Amino acid sequence: MPNAKPSAPTRLYAVSPVPLYTQIKDQLRGRILDGSYAPHSQMPSESELTAMFKVSRITVRQALGDLQKEGLIFKIHGKGTYVSKPKAFQNLTHLQGFGEAMASLGYETVNQVISFKFQPASRAVAEQL
Repeated sequence: MPNAKPSAPTRLYAVSPVPLYTQIKDQLRGRILDGSYAPHSQMPSESELTAMFKVSRITVRQALGDLQKEGLIFKIHGKGTYVSKPKAFQNLTHLQGFGEAMASLGYETVNQVISFKFQPASRAVAEQL
């Protein structure tokens, strides 16, 4: 597993209502987003993930397939699975403003008024208001 930090112990909950592949996907997503798996670094192989999580290969494939659909990883046939370069994204089940989204990622935003003036509304705009 080149370019990856040592991973924390993996814990899956078999009695959870959350499917195992979703638990694996969430753990791998967390490691990608926190930088444990750097952009363009190779992910562990399916065999390594199967041993790491103690699950079947199909369970690992489902988790990797979902991460690929999310654009977090990409596969190169015959070479392996790699972490994608980060992209800006927003979960559409919970809409956020720019400042709120950046704060949740640990960034601080500052707003500054550059200018301010009153503008009379045109007839079309006034009718809409």
